[in-house]
Amino acid sequence: AVGLVHAQSPTGTIAGVVTDRNGARVAGARVIITNRDNGLTRSIVASTEGDYSAAALPAGVYTVA
Repeated sequence: AVGLVHAQSPTGTIAGVVTDRNGARVAGARVIITNRDNGLTRSIVASTEGDYSAAALPAGVYTVA
């Protein structure tokens, strides 16, 4: 008998809060998350509270700007 095997793909989430120099949250800020190994980017927009979250990112080293 042959079974079905699903490969595991390690992923993670990067989350945070965008703030200005005074520590106030920045609503609707654009956040760019870049994988330093392959240069792929994901662009997201922070919530009205300045929160952001990018899920299902492949394992790796990222920069957030």
